[in-house]
Amino acid sequence: MRTKIHANNNALGNPVRRSATPVQENDIVYVCELIEVFEADATASDKGYNVNHLHDKITKQSSEIVILPKPNRKVQGP
Repeated sequence: MRTKIHANNNALGNPVRRSATPVQENDIVYVCELIEVFEADATASDKGYNVNHLHDKITKQSSEIVILPKPNRKVQGP
């Protein structure tokens, strides 16, 4: 069985929290759980994490969203 390692990093790139998930699971399933214990000025990720429910969670945490928009997204972010 293979696993993926997910990590939260601070502004310096140092890991502050890690978790492992099965390879066949979609990453977005676990991202909300990873970010819920942190207070950050900004939350950055790649465009694979550009989904509405994650945007809502980041906004509720008063964090700036720094995620590239997917090209097929109807409402493009800044």
